[in-house]
Amino acid sequence: MKHPAEPIARSVRRRRLRRLAGAMPVALLVGLLAACSGSGKGASPSSSQAPNGSATAYDPNGVLSYAADMSDPSFFAFDPVKATIGDTGAVLQLLDDSLLRQQPDGSLTPALATAASIVNPQTISVTLRPNVKFQDGTPLNSAAVKFTLLRNSAANSITFPAPIHDVSSVDLNGELGLTIHLSKPDAGAFYPLLANMSTMPVSPTAVGRRDPNPVK
Repeated sequence: MKHPAEPIARSVRRRRLRRLAGAMPVALLVGLLAACSGSGKGASPSSSQAPNGSATAYDPNGVLSYAADMSDPSFFAFDPVKATIGDTGAVLQLLDDSLLRQQPDGSLTPALATAASIVNPQTISVTLRPNVKFQDGTPLNSAAVKFTLLRNSAANSITFPAPIHDVSSVDLNGELGLTIHLSKPDAGAFYPLLANMSTMPVSPTAVGRRDPNPVK
């Protein structure tokens, strides 16, 4: 015979499990921020400010475990134009870099680009960080970014936002400057893509030799 208290105990256990499940995304986010913030070589823990103002310790040499849906093999397609699910961008952002970087508050800050601005509704100006190279030794310069933008604009990847296809031409302003011209007056919609994998620079050399990971 079941004890009368058993249904109550099961209900309490279910509520505890729901609370734990709700805390899991927060724990994963903390892990992602910790992994992206570490830059020192020592093994001693560092600290960062949590949203409530308290210090959170983390190991910059720690290992991040990332849960992924392995049923879609394209999840590990490290060439942006071959990606078929949006989660690939989260992985690429951990492994590589974008022109701008989106912060938790939604603002965009410099990354591979030191500056970017909307010139008019159909024009965006970008200035790149100097002395950056891909792992294959190819310079990450304005020509490489132009190659990326035109390649991605012509691609049919379902993960790219629609404004990427509005790139009509790209002017080179020296080694580190470029001007992006759009076919529509949607510079405001295109600008956030500078922090998206749809504009994440790829090495023209790696693409030419069919490297499956041209962004490294």
